[in-house]
Amino acid sequence: ASYGDTLADRGATAVSRMIRFPAQLGVRLQTLWALWIHLPAKRDMSEAEVNSYIAKYHTFADNATLRRELVNAKLLWRTQDGRIYRKVTREPDADTVRFLKVVLGGD
Repeated sequence: ASYGDTLADRGATAVSRMIRFPAQLGVRLQTLWALWIHLPAKRDMSEAEVNSYIAKYHTFADNATLRRELVNAKLLWRTQDGRIYRKVTREPDADTVRFLKVVLGGD
C-alpha cells in the first residue's frame, strides 16, 4: 500500500493532524518527524512555546508525551530542568521523506 493509503493507519488525518500516538516504533518516529518539521530552527523555546507549536498538529491532549518523545528521538533537545527546548538539526531517512511529502501535501 502507498503512504496515502495508510495515513489513517499511521495516525494522521487528511489535514495532517495526528489523531493518536502510534504504537509501532517506525511509524511513531515518522509522525514525530511530522511534528519536528513545524518547529522553528536555531532558537530557544520554552515548554509553553513547544506546546503551542505541536498542539496545532495533533487532536489529543498530550503535549507532554509528544515533547518527551521528540526529545527521546533526538529531534528536540532540552535542558535538564526542562526549561529550554531547541530543535535538533537532523536529516530524515528516505522513507520518512516520502511519508512527510504525503503528510505535508507534496509529491
